[in-house]
Amino acid sequence: MQFLDQYLIQSVFLPDKIDEDFVYYQLVTKEMPWTAVSFNAYKTIELWWLICLTNKIYNPIKLPKENQLLKIIKPQYVPTVVNEITQAIKY
Repeated sequence: MQFLDQYLIQSVFLPDKIDEDFVYYQLVTKEMPWTAVSFNAYKTIELWWLICLTNKIYNPIKLPKENQLLKIIKPQYVPTVVNEITQAIKY
């Protein structure tokens, strides 16, 4: 999955406007790795790439800063979004 994560960051784009009903906002209280942000949002470290994509961050080496407000796709919509991305990259 790690290779796929790197591929996604560089080649998949989410729409500029995501319906506000599908997202919530999370304030980063201290600098932390994307995997920690993912765990806080989804209880797994494996969706860091989705948070980066949602926030138009294409260099995951650059960590979120303290007091940065991140847009997070609500957990109940993640399976649908991941499935759509998976289907799109198959073709």
